[in-house]
Amino acid sequence: MSLDAVLRRATLAFATGIALLAGGTQNANASEPIIDAKKEPSLYELLLSHDISERRHAIEGLLATVQAQKTEYSVGKTAMDEISNLQKLAKETGLEIPADFFKSQEAYVKSVLAEKPSSKNSKSRFAWAAEFNPTLWKDAVNTAVGNTLSRVIQTLEVKYATDKGYVIPPDMVWIPAGPFIKGSDPKELVYFKTQTLSAGVQPRWTEPLHAYSNITWESEASRTPTIVLKSLLVYKYELTNTMAGEYYSAHPGKKTAVGANWTNAPQAPYAWKDGVVPPPGMDDRPFSFANLYMARDMAKFFGAKLSSGKLEGRLLTEDEWEYTARGGDGRCFPWGNELDLTKGAFRETVKERGEFLAKVGSFPGDVSPFGVYDMGGNIGEWVDTPFTGPLTPASPSNSRTSDTTSDRMNYPDKYIIKAGAVPVSGGLGESHSARRVPMDPAQGDRVGVRIAMDIPPEFQYILAPNITSNSAQTSNTQSAK
Repeated sequence: MSLDAVLRRATLAFATGIALLAGGTQNANASEPIIDAKKEPSLYELLLSHDISERRHAIEGLLATVQAQKTEYSVGKTAMDEISNLQKLAKETGLEIPADFFKSQEAYVKSVLAEKPSSKNSKSRFAWAAEFNPTLWKDAVNTAVGNTLSRVIQTLEVKYATDKGYVIPPDMVWIPAGPFIKGSDPKELVYFKTQTLSAGVQPRWTEPLHAYSNITWESEASRTPTIVLKSLLVYKYELTNTMAGEYYSAHPGKKTAVGANWTNAPQAPYAWKDGVVPPPGMDDRPFSFANLYMARDMAKFFGAKLSSGKLEGRLLTEDEWEYTARGGDGRCFPWGNELDLTKGAFRETVKERGEFLAKVGSFPGDVSPFGVYDMGGNIGEWVDTPFTGPLTPASPSNSRTSDTTSDRMNYPDKYIIKAGAVPVSGGLGESHSARRVPMDPAQGDRVGVRIAMDIPPEFQYILAPNITSNSAQTSNTQSAK
């Protein structure tokens, strides 16, 4: 039986056998009227759709239903019900997702509510955000729903493609098309800005369009619904020194962009001798010396290598990177909303860990909803998107509608570095997923590489007839406003 036939049977079972909301933001209290599933598709039914607008409605609706609840009990019950229903949906559609995965999401919901977070509990792990988001605990509950949604649509699309004969290259992670929240709210970005500056930033680094100038934080505003229109493949790990060595062996004459800042401890062990000799004993650490042009070429090279010449690799766009890191629920960090320095390799914990950069993939806490590692800690990564900022500081037009409209100023001589705890990090200020740092594309000191690949149109689950390319030059996203 084809997957489409299975989906039709599964959605029919849901429409007739489970009472579910069809509206995206309505309260899920039992006392409220339930929409007749025969007259209007349920959110779960829409989740299986091949139409991106219907998928967006389903994901945003399920998340908004949790947010609309007023009490800890109703928030928890709604989230648990949604996770349970998603598990049933996965089973009905033949998606092989271990039962332990769903149990782990339910356990996380219980752990959040056990802290009595809505009572202004100063000991709650979410109290750190009280100044800009006093209901972050609801967002935290929604990370469990978001994790579940991400896993379901990812597994759905992988099954669809592999049933058609598609073979995913090794260590490439399927990122399904879908909606996400881009950027930060103004108060949120001020919080993270304060955290970073408190770590000690040299005055020259705060000059206009430098890494820590005001415009870099202002450019995050505001939180904006955005849609990744096409699915793509993303390398599970950051490109390593071993991989960089392979690249240089295949490209005689090319050298790394070795920076002077890496001659002193604790960075010195990671520097490449004369730009061509990799650091001893650091094979599995992230490569940290690529300018944008070299990063593009490395991604192209390894895309072909990993796919046996069938695909061409590239860098992610900023929107693709941010969606891959935070999924559809608007979380602050890849793992969720906890301000937790034990989750990854961060600048603040260099002394405790005894190293500056960690082995790629060695922190199971620093993993995105889709299963991609080190998008919070370790090295920052190039994305193939020019930097844009607000027209004027603190102006009403700061709010992003898209990065191609007239309310944003383009800086074509600067490209974007995303997240990562190097070079300066304070209180995870540099590690939240919305962070964007402008950099001259010719520079490559303390910047890493992550590989992406386009998926051929015939294996795309979501129908997007107007999108023919998924390259850095062709938009794969749109504003969802």
